[in-house]
Amino acid sequence: MKDRSKFWRRFRLFLFGFTISFLACYFTLWKGRGDALSGWFPNERVLKFLTRSTMSVQDRPKCVMDCYEITLTDVRNGLKEGDVDFGNSNTSKEPCHEYQVKIKDKAGKPLEVRFAACLKDSTSQLIAVFPEGQKTCDCK
Repeated sequence: MKDRSKFWRRFRLFLFGFTISFLACYFTLWKGRGDALSGWFPNERVLKFLTRSTMSVQDRPKCVMDCYEITLTDVRNGLKEGDVDFGNSNTSKEPCHEYQVKIKDKAGKPLEVRFAACLKDSTSQLIAVFPEGQKTCDCK
């Protein structure tokens, strides 16, 4: 009987300590971060930055997008399920890193886009578009 009461006393102390530790970790590490913990890997971090940044488009990619009837909204929506091709990206370029991303347009066709992501001012610029298919566009 004495061993049983000793066990339950220790178990209650353990649960009390565990609860205090859990609450301390929750309020210091996780509370208020929202979806910040969902993007630990580089692919998710880059895609999250690109979707949240202020995006502009250079003239040549804009011409190609107009020719293939792709809008900037299509590109932004494609980034949600995109895949960063780090082999063709230049992540050490300064002042803005360049990332090539494989996405799908609104029709589900594969499309590769290249961005210059400036982390200092939270902007990104669409610098190249590589659509699938052969169309003659008069873009210079």
